Amino acid sequence: MTEKTIYFVAKIWQTKNKTICFQLKKQSEKEKFFLHLDVNSSKNPVFFSKTKNFENLPSGNIAEILRKNLEGSTLKEVLKEKETYWILFSLRRSNDEDFFLKLDCSKKPYECSLISKEKKIFFRYGTQGSFTHIKTFEGNFPHENKTSFIPLLENPCDKEKETFLPIEDDRLPNKELRKTLKKRLKTLKSSLRKLEENSHTKEELLKEKENLGLLQSFLSQAEFFEDSLVLKNSVTGLAQDILFSIDKQLSPGKNLNLLFEKLSKKEKGLGYNEKIRTELENTLKILSSDLEELEKRPFSEEETLELQKKYNLKKQTHQKENKNQKKETISYKIFMGKNKVFYYVGKSSKDNDTLVKKAKSNDLWFHAAGTQGSHVIVPKSSLKKGANLEEVYRFAGILALYYSKAKEDRKGEVYASSRQYLKKAKNAAPGLWTVMKSETLFIAYTEDDLKEILNQMEN
Repeated sequence: MTEKTIYFVAKIWQTKNKTICFQLKKQSEKEKFFLHLDVNSSKNPVFFSKTKNFENLPSGNIAEILRKNLEGSTLKEVLKEKETYWILFSLRRSNDEDFFLKLDCSKKPYECSLISKEKKIFFRYGTQGSFTHIKTFEGNFPHENKTSFIPLLENPCDKEKETFLPIEDDRLPNKELRKTLKKRLKTLKSSLRKLEENSHTKEELLKEKENLGLLQSFLSQAEFFEDSLVLKNSVTGLAQDILFSIDKQLSPGKNLNLLFEKLSKKEKGLGYNEKIRTELENTLKILSSDLEELEKRPFSEEETLELQKKYNLKKQTHQKENKNQKKETISYKIFMGKNKVFYYVGKSSKDNDTLVKKAKSNDLWFHAAGTQGSHVIVPKSSLKKGANLEEVYRFAGILALYYSKAKEDRKGEVYASSRQYLKKAKNAAPGLWTVMKSETLFIAYTEDDLKEILNQMEN
């Protein structure tokens, strides 16, 4: 019997487009993959991917609740019951402490809930917002006999193995081609729908012809109103009256001729519309098949060109970098110290301004005291718990001194503050800032200290 693979929850995010994303790891392996719950998606509300698929994953109140309860837990099962997904998590410290994350797709809009084994709902979340008032879950948890089970594979992102969970990755090739074909598919469906709305069946035209024949026979007995003509059932012997739309400025005879002319045009257009409808339906069928295949796997260059030619699309081109064109440069040097702490050093006076303006209010700031030099920023986000601030201040201080006019002395005073205490005076020279609050450090360093730091430059 094969031992069941254990998946640990490493990180959890709540994205701008209302998706909940879990970073997962297999036991004793470094490989990461991601589980997404998308309350917006009617097609793939739950899926695995090899990447986050999102550039920015901001924090949110739902993410905080999930981190508090699930970070460090194990992902046990993913179940599906009709239009409801159940994701079961188990805390590592106790097998009895289980949580269900329920995504109910039968509700419109979709609703995601975190439910404990004791049937406490910690939140309800969807496109309409989030509700964190704790309430009791009155439904039933999924039962194996009543649920279509979605198994977790050895690697949910292995395309050679089948999974009910669709794999999505926007980094797949042919992204633009897929996007173009989807747009074409949408346009064709819209054209077919409009054609069907404005078309008439043979039966409808035959009935209209019969009614016009009756009108021609009983025209003198028809009742005329401002914009309509009525042939009473007492005249025709039918079950109900027949109503015709007319032009009040024309005589009854001319109106009758006009109605016959319109019928003739409809009859002529019937064959043409049938032909167009058949062509649209065939094109839709072929395009849907091609798009489905394109989403399953990357196409070769030859296959891509053939598909573009088939649908008369412009060839996709990738812009080549002009040799004479200057590459975009970063306005600061980047160093990475211990524990992946980042240090940004401005390259010029204007670059210093750009660097400080982009810094967040709680980022650390350093500058050599009493002399011209580069501004040094340490992002607070890179300072993890337990970071040695004394080492950080020394590292940043050495950089501030080295990239200043005091570099030859290998010692000097350095101002240390936070971005929130810096102010740029109106019309002040580039690189010149007013420091409202700071502390002063005295730092001395050796050639070996400097070499060790400079070797950690990233760009």
